[in-house]
Amino acid sequence: MTRKVRLFLYGFIFLSIGVLILAVVSGLKEGGEGGLTVESLPEATIEDVSYSGSSDGVRLYDLSAKSATHMSGSEKLLLKDVTVRHYTDNRLSATLTGREAIYSESSGLVEVKGDVKVVSSEGYVLYSDLLIYHMDSGLLSTDTPIRLVSNDMVLTGVGLKVDTRLGVMEVLSNVEYVMNVKGR
Repeated sequence: MTRKVRLFLYGFIFLSIGVLILAVVSGLKEGGEGGLTVESLPEATIEDVSYSGSSDGVRLYDLSAKSATHMSGSEKLLLKDVTVRHYTDNRLSATLTGREAIYSESSGLVEVKGDVKVVSSEGYVLYSDLLIYHMDSGLLSTDTPIRLVSNDMVLTGVGLKVDTRLGVMEVLSNVEYVMNVKGR
C-alpha cells in the first residue's frame, strides 16, 4: 500500500472517529427529545483491534480482539476472540482469553464468554465458560463450573468469586481438590 493511500485511510479513520465522538458528546450534553444518546448510535464494527493502557508511563494492560462491535440500541461493546494481558510493575502478570467479551459502560461489567482461560505468571491456569468482571469493585465472578490447574494441584468447582483488590478467592460449591505430591 502506498504512503499516500495509507495517509488517506488514517486521516479518514481519525476524522470519522472525531466526528462520532463530537456527535456523542454534543448529543449527550443536549439530551432531551430527539437528542442523540449512546443507545441511538448505529451498529459499527472495527476489525483487528489492538489497544493498550498505561498510567504515568507504566503499562497496565494490552487488549486485542478480532473485532469490536458497538451493539445497536445499547451502550454495549462486543469483542470477538479477545485477549487481555494484565501487567504489574511493567511485568506480565496474567493473560485472559475468550471467544467474546461484552463491555457495558453503564453497569461497569465485562462478561467474557466461551472457552475462557486465565494464565497467571505464577503458573496457575483457570478455565471456565464465563467470567464477569465488576469494574467498580474489582470482583471477578462466575456461576459456571471452573477448573484451576497448576503443576502441584487441580481444583474444580461450580461458581467463583475473586476479590482482585484483596487477592481472596472463593469457590462456591462442589469443590474438589487434588494435590500432586509426585517428586516431593
